[in-house]
Amino acid sequence: AEVALKLVLSGELKAEGLFAFAGGCRLVRNKISNNINKALPIFLSSGHNDGNWFGSILPSEKLLKKKNFTNLTVKGYPNLSHWISKEQASFLVNWIFRNT
Repeated sequence: AEVALKLVLSGELKAEGLFAFAGGCRLVRNKISNNINKALPIFLSSGHNDGNWFGSILPSEKLLKKKNFTNLTVKGYPNLSHWISKEQASFLVNWIFRNT
C-alpha cells in the first residue's frame, strides 16, 4: 500500500486512480509531487483493529486534504485487523466503477 502511494504521489508512476489497504503516506510525507492531479481518485482503507488505521490511514487523510486532494475516500472497518474482508473488497469494486 505504501509503495503504491509512493510511486504515484511522488510522480514516479502515472495512474488514473489509487487504492491502499492498511498503509498510508509515510514514505511520501514530504515528497508528494506538485504535478500530481489533485482530483486523482484515492481510496484508503483499513480495519480499525489494525495499527495502520490510527497510525497511517487517518494521518494520511489529513495530509492529503492539507495538500488539496479533492477525490479522497477513506473507509475503516470495525473488528477487522490487517486483512481484507469481503465487504471491503466489494466497496473497492464499487469505488473503481464510480471512478472510471
